Amino acid sequence: MPSLLVTGTAQALALGALSNIIAQVLTARQRDKPFSFDSATFLFFLTWTLISCPPNISWQVFLERKFPGQQMDPKKQGRRSLNKTNTVKKFLLDQIFGATANTVGYIAALAYFRGKNSAGIMNQVQDDFWPLMQAGWRVWPFVALLSFTVIPLERRTLFGSTVGLFWGIYMSFLAAQ
Repeated sequence: MPSLLVTGTAQALALGALSNIIAQVLTARQRDKPFSFDSATFLFFLTWTLISCPPNISWQVFLERKFPGQQMDPKKQGRRSLNKTNTVKKFLLDQIFGATANTVGYIAALAYFRGKNSAGIMNQVQDDFWPLMQAGWRVWPFVALLSFTVIPLERRTLFGSTVGLFWGIYMSFLAAQ
């Protein structure tokens, strides 16, 4: 059986590829131009997914091991119940450190892909960080809360990647500008 890293990354690659293609089609329609497949942008998104997905899966595994979301509840005859304290800790760590790392990484990788030097990359991160974080706050805190409360660890990458399909369309629109 493939590992969580392999399965999760493969699922994220497939959904990421789909989101980029959809975004390219929608961008062409929005600009009232015929569709022309942008292989460079497509390859960037696949590369970014391949680079970012395994550390994100490892991050989720770390958070779950360090702060288990479920605990045995003696009042419920051995059934598990939500550990609210650990869930809050995971949520805060993920939204503060995980979101920051992903946002900076994405902006820097895209700037590098576009040929910017280190000063240009730093400027791009400074310019785009807060707007992108604010856009992400409309989606990812809710995704994280659902993930940490009702989605089993082994399904979180698929769940996140499914939401990421739509987020990827949005990100592809940004990258196309």
